[in-house]
Amino acid sequence: MKARQFASFTAATAVCLGLCLSWSTSASAVDISACPFAITAGGTYRVVNDLTASGTCITITPPASASSITIKLNGFTITGPGTGTAGASGIIAPVPTSKINVDGPGAIVKFGAGIALPFTEGATVERVNVLDNGLGIVVSQGSVSDSVVSGNQGNGVTVGDDSIVSNVTANDNGETGIEVGTESTVSQSTANSNGAGVSAGVRSLVRNTTANDNSDFGITIGIRGTVEQSTANHNGESGIIAEPGSNIKDNTASNNSIGILAHCPATIQQNTAQFNFVGLGLEDIVLSGDGCTLKNNITTGL
Repeated sequence: MKARQFASFTAATAVCLGLCLSWSTSASAVDISACPFAITAGGTYRVVNDLTASGTCITITPPASASSITIKLNGFTITGPGTGTAGASGIIAPVPTSKINVDGPGAIVKFGAGIALPFTEGATVERVNVLDNGLGIVVSQGSVSDSVVSGNQGNGVTVGDDSIVSNVTANDNGETGIEVGTESTVSQSTANSNGAGVSAGVRSLVRNTTANDNSDFGITIGIRGTVEQSTANHNGESGIIAEPGSNIKDNTASNNSIGILAHCPATIQQNTAQFNFVGLGLEDIVLSGDGCTLKNNITTGL
């Protein structure tokens, strides 16, 4: 290599090393090795060991212009000061934010709230075990998937409008296992042995979901909602509650106080509702008001 070419190469390499090193460092994940930890900028953050907190562990308060934030739990557990401890959260964003991702596998246990993103739009929570907290997961808008949310004193999963809950197990929570807002979807999920099972808002969809052995209702759906291919058995009150305009299709609702309670007009078709009793009377399908359509349902004795 000629001297001039070598000099140019050396200078370019030096510039590249400085710029590239700076880029690589800024693009790499930031380690979280202790609580409390504050996230004030966009980027990727990773838990590198089990964490124990005396209060809140991870607080997210980025500026409005920040890029998305990803927290990787990397298989570790974040443990709080005790179930239901007021003011203590495993992960919290107490200000309006967007695009926060909490990625497992990993666990968050024994806080006042496990994951609290009550003002976050476009949040995703996946592959996380959220156990034995006051509240499990709270998200303003987004998705919760492939997670276990159990043993919490209040709701297991609470998400707002236009949200998705899929492949979630929400059992043994003190209040509602899964609660979603307007135009949301709950699919392939389980909500057993809670205060109540699944509560879904107006024009929402509950599909391929099980809600058994809850103290109160199994599944309730808002106006013009749909419940299909789901099971709601052995609940203390109604198996399925449908508001006007709903479509209740191809479900099983047996051994509850009331099998299916529909506020008319609604369509109830191809369901199995058997052995539902209030006192000494059978209450397999109960209609409130006029204008409901019944098609091809199987009830006790039929």
